[in-house]
Parts: sequence; structure tokens; C-alpha cells
Amino acid sequence: MHYLGLALYAEGRTDYYFLRPLLLRLCEDICLNEANQAVEFGEEVVGLNEPARLKDAPREQRIVGAAREAQGAWRILFIHTDGASNAERARETCT
Repeated sequence: MHYLGLALYAEGRTDYYFLRPLLLRLCEDICLNEANQAVEFGEEVVGLNEPARLKDAPREQRIVGAAREAQGAWRILFIHTDGASNAERARETCT
């Protein structure tokens, strides 16, 4: 049995509310159909919050800080951005 912890860094509460269960179901389905060994998941995708000390830092530093604080709780980290419904803004923050 292999344990696979999942985490998500997203922009807002509604992103976490919508994406966490969706990502868990997606990963369970992929592993059920494609894995060469049994895979077990936690009950939920861990929602990562930016560390307070990094609230004014660039986005990539906030993501790395949040990921480090949750180190050991996840093996796959999903990062979501939609630029608060502004596609151009999302592209700018992801380059």
C-alpha cells in the first residue's frame, strides 16, 4: 500500500471549497485505474495557507513558504490561479 498526500494552494475560499473534493476524486480515480499498486489517500486535500510572515512577499515565495510549513503532509501539490476571474492577470502571475 502506498500513501499519497495531496495539498492545494489556491487564491480564495471558494477555490478551496470547489477544488479540494474534485482533486481528491480525480486522483482516486486515476490511481484506481492506472496505479500498479494500491494507493491510499487522506480524507481530504490539505488546504495550504500562506504564512503570515510572507503576506506581502511575491506569490511564488508565499507558495514555497506554505508548502514548507506543510512538509510531510503532502506528496503532490496543486497550485490554482485564475487571477480572480482575470485570465491575463493569471498568466502574468504564472510566468
